[in-house]
Amino acid sequence: MQVAYPRGKTPPVRKLPVETRVAGVVDLVSVLACDPLASAGDADRETAIASAVHDARCRIGLVEGAVAGFAVTSPRSFFGRDFVDLLVVAVSQRRGGVGRSLLRAVLAAATSRTVWTSTNRSNAAMRALLADEDWEFSGELAGLDDGDPELFFFARVRSERP
Repeated sequence: MQVAYPRGKTPPVRKLPVETRVAGVVDLVSVLACDPLASAGDADRETAIASAVHDARCRIGLVEGAVAGFAVTSPRSFFGRDFVDLLVVAVSQRRGGVGRSLLRAVLAAATSRTVWTSTNRSNAAMRALLADEDWEFSGELAGLDDGDPELFFFARVRSERP
């Protein structure tokens, strides 16, 4: 029996162990290949990701030795707290635990007591992941993307969680 998935949804992949580590320059091509905007030739996106890799602000998730996703963070850039600027999982690896592993790795490496991130209201997959991982909703900012407010969330690092 074949299951139909709504447009924009991907079926779960077989969950395999995910190794996370800081990306190195040798990983840059693979990291860019994960990102749909960079892969489509968005030069600004490529530059931002390359800068994060060069500055050791990019963590990668590896599945069977291949880059399956990445997270870009900016330590203490959001009111003195770490901020997850970008979390991307390769389309073929979505719903396999890569995003979850990356969020957990970001929290484990945090330089502040709380870590913050944001996503558009329309990004149901990210909102579900944040809820599953006990990130707390903080507020909403309208006006960045017409008709699609930015939602802000935070998580306390493990030593701070009740």
